[in-house]
Amino acid sequence: MGAEHRERKAANLQWMKQAFAEAKAADSKGLVIMVQANPGFENFWPPAAKARYFIPFMLRGGKLPSASAAFEDYVKALAEQLESFDKPVAR
Repeated sequence: MGAEHRERKAANLQWMKQAFAEAKAADSKGLVIMVQANPGFENFWPPAAKARYFIPFMLRGGKLPSASAAFEDYVKALAEQLESFDKPVAR
């Protein structure tokens, strides 16, 4: 990962945290987070839920997909923010 990518990722994560902080401070009714890429949220689900979701689409003997390291920081940061934001969030 290049320096520009690290800086952009850090700025994106800070922006997301700031959006949640501002929504909390303003007592907003909710928050909408829009992304261009599919971060593969289902790949971060607990194993049993992930298996129930993917098994109908898998070839016999296939492996469940693993979480993409490219989006892991984003999904983790979003999960942390969601834990402390008691309002609806659309993503």
